[in-house]
Amino acid sequence: MTVDKAIAVRVIARRSEILRQETERQSGELDIREAGRYVERKLRSVRGYLYAFTKALDGKFPGLGYIETHAGPGITTIRGSGRLLLGTPLLAITNEPYFTRLRFIELRKGRAAALATRLERYAPTGLDARVIKDDCNAIIGNALSDFPSTWPTLILMDPEGLELHWTTIVQSGEHPKSELMIVFPYGMAIQRVKGMEDKSAGVTRLYGHDRWKRIVEDLETGRIPPAIAKKRFLVMFRDQLREAGFIHTVVSEEITSDDGVPLYFLIHASKVPLAAKIGRDIFGVKGAQDVLPLGPPDSG
Repeated sequence: MTVDKAIAVRVIARRSEILRQETERQSGELDIREAGRYVERKLRSVRGYLYAFTKALDGKFPGLGYIETHAGPGITTIRGSGRLLLGTPLLAITNEPYFTRLRFIELRKGRAAALATRLERYAPTGLDARVIKDDCNAIIGNALSDFPSTWPTLILMDPEGLELHWTTIVQSGEHPKSELMIVFPYGMAIQRVKGMEDKSAGVTRLYGHDRWKRIVEDLETGRIPPAIAKKRFLVMFRDQLREAGFIHTVVSEEITSDDGVPLYFLIHASKVPLAAKIGRDIFGVKGAQDVLPLGPPDSG
């Protein structure tokens, strides 16, 4: 997709000014999320898709919606450097063409308050953007009720661990024109589940069942190597997304920490081929199929 140069100039200037103001304000007055340099890859992918989504659909529908389920405080600092980056909420409100309505769900009080303050400071005048302080798994249905069925609505799900529940994904799929971008926390949480009951329960909530345990059993007994276990976890999740109505899925390459430790994948899930094509372009994935089934079936 060709980038509109006039839009790019305006958006870059606006984002640069926000970062300038935030740098001057670094006094601890508001929460800031800390991360390694690896976060820039995720932010770059989200930033690219926000533009592609609104550019492709602007003027073709009554409105465009955006929901973020683990929104955070809106600003990220790169660990050890003090360098600031705009988080995904501030990328969304500064994106052009504009979204019609945006909702940011954040459970933690300090982060929700920080984001609300930043929206007041930086959101364009008249933009319908607000923070909901709550558990996204409890209120996703209510949040979606703000978005008419005729509006294409992009939902970013960015948990830091196993906070996301499968029921939330299913409810998101009930909106006729929803599409998802999900941070799938394989390296951060799923592969570390052995012997940890709290994480085991979290993985079960993420998948909505405990059939994933068969993969762990095959791994622990040596029937499959770690690489195949990882693939099967992804395939199982992809297949469930399809059952929930998101028949087109694209998975990014694995994002690793600054030290090369595997962290997570980005998964784009949509209901229309064009969205999947854009997702492949943003993620740099070639071909129509990103993950191939491996190993025995895990359902039933």
